[in-house]
Amino acid sequence: MSKEPRYKPGKSWSYSNTNYTLAQLLIEKVTDRSIAQEMRRRILRSLKMRHTLLPGTANLPDPHAHAHYRYEETQASGR
Repeated sequence: MSKEPRYKPGKSWSYSNTNYTLAQLLIEKVTDRSIAQEMRRRILRSLKMRHTLLPGTANLPDPHAHAHYRYEETQASGR
């Protein structure tokens, strides 16, 4: 909120992890279920995606990509 928006509403877009976090919190508040439960119920079952893992519900089997990291951990380790 301390910075000006990058674009006027409706003029452009950019990717934001914050928007996904906000969507998750909203879904969980409205449905009173976890995001994993709602994704399974509303999306994965309908598409018969029985082997799809959701973040926070299982450990990903190796090999898998390691593209995400926790900002706090990298700052603390000096990377």
